[in-house]
Amino acid sequence: MENNKIPFHEIDFLLPVHRFNIAFSYVSKRGLPFIREFVLRLVHLSPMKPEFIASYLDLSPRELKEVLRELIDKNELTFLDDGSVGLTGLAQGYFSSEGESPQVTTVQQTDTTFSFELAGFNCIGNKKTHDNWCAGITVPISSENKGLSDKYANKSFQAQFYRLIEEGYMPHIVSKESQTLPSIYKMDSVTRIGQEPKRVPHSFYFDDLGRVVERDELDSFVNDEPVFDAITKAISELGQKNNLADIAKAMAAIGDNITGEYITDSGINISELNEVIELSREQGKVIQPMLGASYLDGNWQHIAKQAEKVFNQLKSQHQDGVRELLWLAPSDSFWGKSDKYLSAKSWLEENAKTKGNKSKRLFMPKFYFPIARENDRRSINDWKNQLGNINECYKYIEGFFNGTTEVLLLQDSFAVVFYHLSIPSISNISIPLGFITTEKKLVGKIESMTREYLNGTIGFDNPIDLGKL
Repeated sequence: MENNKIPFHEIDFLLPVHRFNIAFSYVSKRGLPFIREFVLRLVHLSPMKPEFIASYLDLSPRELKEVLRELIDKNELTFLDDGSVGLTGLAQGYFSSEGESPQVTTVQQTDTTFSFELAGFNCIGNKKTHDNWCAGITVPISSENKGLSDKYANKSFQAQFYRLIEEGYMPHIVSKESQTLPSIYKMDSVTRIGQEPKRVPHSFYFDDLGRVVERDELDSFVNDEPVFDAITKAISELGQKNNLADIAKAMAAIGDNITGEYITDSGINISELNEVIELSREQGKVIQPMLGASYLDGNWQHIAKQAEKVFNQLKSQHQDGVRELLWLAPSDSFWGKSDKYLSAKSWLEENAKTKGNKSKRLFMPKFYFPIARENDRRSINDWKNQLGNINECYKYIEGFFNGTTEVLLLQDSFAVVFYHLSIPSISNISIPLGFITTEKKLVGKIESMTREYLNGTIGFDNPIDLGKL
């Protein structure tokens, strides 16, 4: 029996794409006007006298004269010594076999626009992807592929030409009258006109035994191996050392004596963990374990469901001041690299106040992102590029449980904690594992620890909370 696939992460890889204007000449075959075609078909069977042609096609002497003159002028018919007419070598080439309709070969010029990804130069179509560079990991591309992209696109376009036609691209060069597809006669120019990313979502799974399932092939690419390898390289470049010691300290400090039960020397006890997750939700326990990134579909639906209960209570309650909702990002290279994170962030922003003319502020969202030091411009710019919208986004000096722990909490209401485990012997990406709780005492403790860290200082009274991003 096939093992189940339990998702634990989803990462969007941003594959660089170049767009090109491609000009080329092509050879196509087309049919002929009715009279011209049937005269040639008759003579193709056997040379014949003009009067026989006139009789067969019911042509008047004048019509016959005009038809023969046109075909002779086009170098398609010639008079033979016995007075009959026969096909020239040119016209013989119109026929692939006896009895077939003649097809005239023509050379025409055209231009079109196509996009090619830069890892394997798969053509991804003629329309813009409309993707952005936010919330994803940019796939590394060699300087050769970038610098010589027009050369490789030229070669790939020719190799993929017939597939592109069969998939419905370039319909303007396909004649309905032709029995064959056009072919490239000459490549005239390939000119780069733009750059954009193609977003390639990648899901990561465990099987029932806690083993990471081999990544799926990329079916959207004909030549997927170079893309697959480039993504593998991107993952390996972000690899982190084992951090279980730091995770254990975080659990001990928080007072979490549940999550650690499912971490073993060989990895994660997936089957038992899944049973406990399901049972805790069915029974509505105040502490419920969770596996996988907080913004994975299943996890976020559960978090949002719990949050909505609180939001609905706040709508009808009088508040002295406005509560804060904090989301503290960990120092994890794989965290937030999915547009699902941006969707989750937007959902919180949209639900921070009620709808309508007399809207009520329910809570104030504050999203915190780690940087190495106050003047860490690179990290600051990276976060701005990743987020796009930086409303209510703040920066802080990393180090909260050595960067291993993510916290999402609403003051006095609920808290979500995820430890981002790095176990290279098990997985080459981090493994988010944690819990959601509405237990007041535990929520208060998590909030107190989080605020204590953010309100702290390092070095010579340098603040950890550095304000707006």
